[in-house]
Amino acid sequence: MGVNINGFDSEKVDANRGIPGGEYQVVITDSRLKGAKSNPEKNKYIEMDLNIVAGEHSGKTFRDRINLWNENPQAVEIANNKMATICNVFGIRKPTDTEVFHNRQLTAVVKIKDYEGKPSVEVKTYKPKQTGVVPPVTVTATGEPATASGKPNPFGI
Repeated sequence: MGVNINGFDSEKVDANRGIPGGEYQVVITDSRLKGAKSNPEKNKYIEMDLNIVAGEHSGKTFRDRINLWNENPQAVEIANNKMATICNVFGIRKPTDTEVFHNRQLTAVVKIKDYEGKPSVEVKTYKPKQTGVVPPVTVTATGEPATASGKPNPFGI
């Protein structure tokens, strides 16, 4: 049975949740494959949830979209560079699943863009995490580190 949310208007929610452009210490908490609005069969992207873990905006979440499969070669080039940067930051050369990035911390460099008349967070690049910042750790019922899916993280991170 669903929950009645009559009256909720997503159009009234601030898309960037008050996050200004800048550098943020984030943890990748989840990721999924999605189809783009334009030609979702050919244009697909990885959407990653990023949780800010330090500073004034700690606890706020935003998303990054990485267009690895797109008809626009420039979009694919940008996505490949961004994915390579994430891999290099984490020291993972050939990932087979984005879940290996979950519960790992890095620095996201963001700017705020106008998207369809509303402010939207755009991740420009990633950098290694700043030292001295400790991310929150999710654990399973057995006390093992977990991924956002609740499964134990095979890398113990």
